[in-house]
Amino acid sequence: MSQGTFADPVRILLYGFNQRNESMMRQLFRGARWRDCTVVDDASADFAIVDLDGPSPEKIWSAFRKAFPTLFALVVSMQLRHKDNALFLQKPLSMERLRTSVDEIKTYLKQENSQTPTDKVETTDAPALTALDAAHTLATEEDSHLFGDKTEVSFDDKVALGTRMFDPEKYLYGELSKAIEQSRATGKPLEISGSLYGRVLPGAIRILPQENLVEHTLRDIMIRAMSIVRLDSGQLVLQTKEAFAPLQGSVTVNLDAFLWEVAVATSRGRLSKALRMHEPLTLQHWPNMTQYLEVPYSLQISSLLVSSAYTAQELCEQFGIPQRFVFSYLSALNAIGILVSGSSNKTSHTTNDKRPLRRFFNRILERLSLDTAS
Repeated sequence: MSQGTFADPVRILLYGFNQRNESMMRQLFRGARWRDCTVVDDASADFAIVDLDGPSPEKIWSAFRKAFPTLFALVVSMQLRHKDNALFLQKPLSMERLRTSVDEIKTYLKQENSQTPTDKVETTDAPALTALDAAHTLATEEDSHLFGDKTEVSFDDKVALGTRMFDPEKYLYGELSKAIEQSRATGKPLEISGSLYGRVLPGAIRILPQENLVEHTLRDIMIRAMSIVRLDSGQLVLQTKEAFAPLQGSVTVNLDAFLWEVAVATSRGRLSKALRMHEPLTLQHWPNMTQYLEVPYSLQISSLLVSSAYTAQELCEQFGIPQRFVFSYLSALNAIGILVSGSSNKTSHTTNDKRPLRRFFNRILERLSLDTAS
């Protein structure tokens, strides 16, 4: 996997671990599953893993930031600790969650380092960018068009809040969701075609449930245009029928990735009415962000919802994330079925893999968590 301008393998600094736990982490990263990672002891690191379960976590963090003011960090702790320019991962750790977090950071670093020199923010005599500042750079004018109105509304104003919600049943999003459900139930491909503004669509969408794929012959700009037009306006007319032949000259994409894109385009910074503003939500597992349309702040929101349950209001007000990105991201997560209500439905992250080596490394992570908690 290309990692942009940072090293491959990616270089990781371990900070704040006691001697025993650092030794276990080093042993972990020597495993076959971590060949794309190497542990270093100096400022050549691409990012750090910082353990904040020591006797003085704030002093540890302060010392880390003094030594490495701009280095991105993965903070691990039993308690919820969100820090600047960092992703949080709550203990007890598991192999899968640590692997996912490292992959997400690698993707983030690749995006940051792929900027041209004119794109990069001048940092001379300026404070180090935080993770939220980095996310702000994603909110370009194109994002403003895709993610809707920048204006924030009061969560106490029910009328204004109503303008920040949409009914998926009245859009392509809803029709696509129903067609996917039907196609999966029958195991047969379905095709969606129709007209926009009275003109026949220059292509169609074909759902392949057995392969979990979508074929389509529509340009992205057409799909986004179809996504924002209400079905009850009469301007978009859709027909769904059983499909028997492949679409000629089609593009093939992952089914969930296609549904995600349509959900984001439909949302435009609004929250699906399938969710509620004041409903605690949590993630069953990390989304595979490498295959989905990027939403600013997705890394921060995912780290919060994996570790605990939050309402849309809490995500906006407690963590300063703009409403339009919270609403769009929650709507997209709900579209692919990995967002659940309340912490009681949260999926356990305990790994049941029966392979001896995987069990061995998971025991290392569990032992590390027990040592720091005791």
